[in-house]
Amino acid sequence: MKRILFSLLVLFLLLGLAACSKDGGKEELTEIDAVKVSEQIVPLKYAVEIPEQSGAVWIDDALALSGDRVYYTGSDSEGAYLFAYDPQSALSQVICSFPDQMLRDLTVSPEGQIYVLALPLDESHAGAVIEIDAEGRQTGSYMLDALDMGEDSSVREIGYAEGVLYLLSNEQLTAAKPGETFRKIFSLDVEPGAKMTVTGDGQLILGQLKDGKYRLYRLDSKKQTLEAAAAFNLSFSRIAAGQSWDLYLDDGSCLYGYRFADRTLEKLFSWNGLSITGGAVVETENSKLICTGKVSFDKPTPLLTLVPKETDTAEGSTILLATTSEYGLDYRIQEAIRQWNLENPQYPIEVVNYSVYSDGTDNRAAQMKLTADILSGKIPDIYDFSMASVDTIPSAAQYARRGLLEDLYPYIDNDPELSRGDFFSGILQSLEINGGLYELVPEYSLLTTFASSKAVGAEENWTYKGLNAIVEQSGYFESIFDERNDRMFLLGNIIDASGKKLIDWSAGECHFDSEYFKDLLETMKKMPEYGVHKDYTSYIKEIQESKGLLYYMNMRDIWMVSTAPGAFGESYCLPGLPEVGSVIYPLCSFGISAWSENKEQCWEFLRQFLTKEYNGQFYLSPRIDGMQAQYDRAWQNVEDVADAHPYGQAAMQQILDILDSVDTAARHDAQIWQIVCSEVGAYFAGQRSLEDTVDLIQSRASIYMAEQS
Repeated sequence: MKRILFSLLVLFLLLGLAACSKDGGKEELTEIDAVKVSEQIVPLKYAVEIPEQSGAVWIDDALALSGDRVYYTGSDSEGAYLFAYDPQSALSQVICSFPDQMLRDLTVSPEGQIYVLALPLDESHAGAVIEIDAEGRQTGSYMLDALDMGEDSSVREIGYAEGVLYLLSNEQLTAAKPGETFRKIFSLDVEPGAKMTVTGDGQLILGQLKDGKYRLYRLDSKKQTLEAAAAFNLSFSRIAAGQSWDLYLDDGSCLYGYRFADRTLEKLFSWNGLSITGGAVVETENSKLICTGKVSFDKPTPLLTLVPKETDTAEGSTILLATTSEYGLDYRIQEAIRQWNLENPQYPIEVVNYSVYSDGTDNRAAQMKLTADILSGKIPDIYDFSMASVDTIPSAAQYARRGLLEDLYPYIDNDPELSRGDFFSGILQSLEINGGLYELVPEYSLLTTFASSKAVGAEENWTYKGLNAIVEQSGYFESIFDERNDRMFLLGNIIDASGKKLIDWSAGECHFDSEYFKDLLETMKKMPEYGVHKDYTSYIKEIQESKGLLYYMNMRDIWMVSTAPGAFGESYCLPGLPEVGSVIYPLCSFGISAWSENKEQCWEFLRQFLTKEYNGQFYLSPRIDGMQAQYDRAWQNVEDVADAHPYGQAAMQQILDILDSVDTAARHDAQIWQIVCSEVGAYFAGQRSLEDTVDLIQSRASIYMAEQS
């Protein structure tokens, strides 16, 4: 019975998304379904061996294998170096240095000649391919200027096959014969971002995104053509030749093995699962992978070795973290996942990014796939609700209303280090849904506005009607808001931030026929369709010269508020959004699934972002002591020039007061936004009246809410 109830709850989500979908279906894809493979949760097939010695140089993502030696490049403050690495002893040695050049790529001939792509530090010429023997002696140098490789001739990769050097730029694949001179043989047009590798039998393989499909091509050097060999519905950022597999393919999150003969694509591991960042790989004869991946972004890491291992049979389970963001997870979260996986191998966190289902313009396909997976029983343990922009994330409030999320208040109340008193009461209150806290928000921004109190007057004027009246009577201002933002972007953000003034889920009501929404649409109609951007030397100058009464600000740093008194002096004020005030915008937000079997482990991972020790890594923190520390640091940075910021401290203190009293958090509902988008265009174009527009939106939104209830 419980499972049936759960399925019905999730079905409402799926129906709501499907109701707004424009297309009934898509053509059958002929390419390999790499997206489906990417979703698979696989046991870790490799263990990471990290050398005891610390890294001394920053290693580049370029590797070449020759016999039992691996060659790679790196650099430090003294210059660039070519290294030879012995996998048996795990020792590296410098065989050649380049004090006045930077190295971009390298390749090795079957005879052991090393070719390095070297670029000048002063950009005095296009660079050269330098030939080096196994002992580090330079035996040749071939200037790239000698080759005609089109307008964008910046070479990114080189490869060696059958006595020919291949040079890959943003526009062309060029074949050249090294000798006494560099002789061009032929060139082929390629797509920007193309990648290449040379297999052990001397076959050049090129991968590129073309006509919406990612394809692998074999080079036919006799015909001087690229022959399509495979197609995928997922793009890869790196390709490398292998031995156990024909190719290793990297999509930025995971590494895959691919075999041409039977078109087999297998997911080997995720980089997060190994607790390292991605990097270039080469495979040695014992099936080990030598990798340029990094343990940390902050310090150099030596070459890593990925060793095949037996499937781990220890008790535990994988924790799934689902995101739909095309931008991926915040880098701090990624670092935390890698560290967690290193310390908790029995409960590794695997990131599943559903954005691969989106076409880049509409995120609903990603949300529908996530919802379908939940309905089928493939339930994530952690959901990413971080807000990046309009229509990019599922709704935390919607998931909570459907009973899909765990209330986090009991976890905070029972935590030995945390209590509700650690946090601004306004922030907690704004995030509550029916008295529960269903998302953990370690970082947010504050949607607010800056203005001159002399211009906007008393607070009773801060309504759309009152502010529009001031604009009309001023003779200077052209609109309520400044002209920087696109109309629909601004409208979407304000709808998200309007809270119960537009959508009250607890009462099952929407108010798109209210005077508030009518006034908002009238205001937006006066805004430019596309933002007007000018070059200014500072925010202060931009604010002062704006023709908007209010300067819209998505504030991510407490010191940003100092621009308000900088522009208006003592008469600055922070009206926030008309009739709403300042609003919490969750930049970083996560929820724990109410159906997860790993709730305690999920909380142990997420709670660290709320602790006093971790909280300093985020700009605007929900912790009172965290924001006080940021206040202190911000003022210390300018204390010696305090006269230039006479009201900076007062402005920052005002933000702290706002955080304690704020009562609304931005909530995005993709379906509501699609309804609004589809109806307001005719009004903005003068083809439909305001009354008809709001009636249509109110009717459709009411039906949607009734279906969801």
